[in-house]
Amino acid sequence: MLVFGISLSRISNSQSAQHYFEFLEHLDKKIQQTEGIGATFLYADYLYMLTDEGTGAELRAKYVAQMSQHKNQLLSLLKKDPAWVRDYFTFITHGQVLLNASTTLPAYLEKILEFYNTDDELKKCVVLDSRTGSPSTEQAHFILEESLLFYLASKGVISYPNPFINHREEWVLHCYPGKPLATETYLY
Repeated sequence: MLVFGISLSRISNSQSAQHYFEFLEHLDKKIQQTEGIGATFLYADYLYMLTDEGTGAELRAKYVAQMSQHKNQLLSLLKKDPAWVRDYFTFITHGQVLLNASTTLPAYLEKILEFYNTDDELKKCVVLDSRTGSPSTEQAHFILEESLLFYLASKGVISYPNPFINHREEWVLHCYPGKPLATETYLY
């Protein structure tokens, strides 16, 4: 399974539907034989509620519109070639993953927060990933949570919903333009 993390701040440029479709086409040319690969587009939805750029209702409307537009644009690109099977693609939000993993995730989150409080190297990684020099507690927790979710999914502890894969994934590859998060790399 390919998992495409979508930052809403990059949804209209480096993570646009067109960019990701071009990446899928590139990857498709490289694969010589497969029974199919599922792709999950994971939208980082609630991190952006940690801003004072508008009311909760305004931000919700803005981000739901952005996510819907991105999904619809990608589906339009896929429809142009019948070789692309719609069931291979799933669109979910970070909040949905948290809800789906609600029985397993809390214990792991508690452990990573304890680790973060005692490990200076992990703290440095979170600072690098925040790009602010001094992340708020909420930002640090989001970065840790996101990195932990990617790690746990790649290890088969949690899974992302995908009708095609249907929890039979043999591997999970996170696709994100640019360098991986330092926090995620450190966890591995």
